[in-house]
Amino acid sequence: MADRRTFGGIRNRGLASLSPRLALAVLVLLAAAPIALVAALVPRELVLAAFSVVAMTIAIAIAAVAWWRKAARHSATVTLWDAAGAFMLIGCAAAMMTEPENLLQLFGFTQKN
Repeated sequence: MADRRTFGGIRNRGLASLSPRLALAVLVLLAAAPIALVAALVPRELVLAAFSVVAMTIAIAIAAVAWWRKAARHSATVTLWDAAGAFMLIGCAAAMMTEPENLLQLFGFTQKN
């Protein structure tokens, strides 16, 4: 009988400690799905431009969730703020590598020749 209580207590304590990590992993995977979709659906020359816009939008959404949940900013583990910063950094890097013409074409301001 004592073994069952101990096992149940360890299992419950383990799930409680993994819950924020699991939630963060699920959030990051859900955020990465639109990026993969963009890469599959957008014409090749516009992928970086679309990727930068989507990554920055995801970063803003994650930051809004972190702000709404009052997530800790300074922690020894990865937080929602860290994930938002990573997506923003990736979006900015993609934007720096994008040609301005491609970004204009993505939003429909120029015609493809």
